Amino acid sequence: MKPGLVRWRDMLSKLRMWQLVEYEKTLFLDADMLIAKRMDGIFTDPTAAPLRTNFSAAVADEGPIPSSYIFTAQTYFEGRVHQYPVPPGGFFSGGFFLAQPSIEAFNYYRHLASMEGRFDSNGMEQHMLNYAHRKDGPMPWAEVNYIYTTTWPSLREYEAGAHSMHEKWWDESLQLDDELRGMWYQARDDMKTFHAARDGAGIGEESKDTLLA
Repeated sequence: MKPGLVRWRDMLSKLRMWQLVEYEKTLFLDADMLIAKRMDGIFTDPTAAPLRTNFSAAVADEGPIPSSYIFTAQTYFEGRVHQYPVPPGGFFSGGFFLAQPSIEAFNYYRHLASMEGRFDSNGMEQHMLNYAHRKDGPMPWAEVNYIYTTTWPSLREYEAGAHSMHEKWWDESLQLDDELRGMWYQARDDMKTFHAARDGAGIGEESKDTLLA
């Protein structure tokens, strides 16, 4: 793999989620997401239903593939001025997707990642997954229900019910909606308060145990 940027060098580590076979479905979200509403419903949404593999579209040298799978994602797009919902496209973002853990799928992806020239490795796991789940391939991806996520978000999308919003909220050079940015700062502060209280409680318990000993 030849990452386009040094900070992408560890991106393939997200494939580890396919090893979490104790779960029926897993949802990957980039770290720069503001969660505005509960995400539970995405796991039972019709777009998250299992799909049958089309073995007639399989490529012989790519190795075994699962007989069924789940892979639903959001069409990749750029620009803060965009339609909502975003029109379906042929390429998805690697920052938000729902999948079914499977060791067979994990091994399939690993094999693809080792095949030089099979896809644009400069795009790392995003291009690899787009190749694995291309529309004319054996395991085409499904478009996620748009209500669960949006990128380059606006207040209009939040008011329309978007559950998660993908943006670099901390970058003050970006002209973002003040209300949305304020929500992100509040969520960040709430998390810091929660973890500080939890960690403080943990230290207190350890000290108590030491005294009792």
